[in-house]
Amino acid sequence: MPFVCCSFAHADYSNVYVFGDSLSDIGNLRAVTQDPNIPERFTNGPVAVELVAAQLGRALSPSLNLLPPELTGGVYGNDFAIASATAIDEDDDLSTPDIYLPTQIVAYLQLRGGQVEADALHIIMISGNDLFAAQDIIIDGSWGSYFNAYDRVIV
Repeated sequence: MPFVCCSFAHADYSNVYVFGDSLSDIGNLRAVTQDPNIPERFTNGPVAVELVAAQLGRALSPSLNLLPPELTGGVYGNDFAIASATAIDEDDDLSTPDIYLPTQIVAYLQLRGGQVEADALHIIMISGNDLFAAQDIIIDGSWGSYFNAYDRVIV
């Protein structure tokens, strides 16, 4: 991965925003579920986007966008990724607060008043759970829920 980090080393981004699944989640699933048995990261160290952000001199923190404002104090982080997310919104309703990629992006926009931070780096890293869902379609003809993917990660 050094070639990725080095290629960004001289960029001057105002911030780094992350969207995705367990490969980029740094605590959102644990915060939402309030389950201490769920790890903050689903890796054996920092996730790749943390390394990229660090090379840019930026820190990542969980967005906590699925928690009510009274629990976050109105303070939200820049990593919207949440374990078990897929690229497709399972209920096809972007107004439903859930874990899926489209909803992560909507939450980011809502927290920013509908504006994209133009000089920030936006990273989308997602796919593993979509592959599991595609496998479910092949095996039993149905789109698997995120719980199926979550069970695969935890087991």
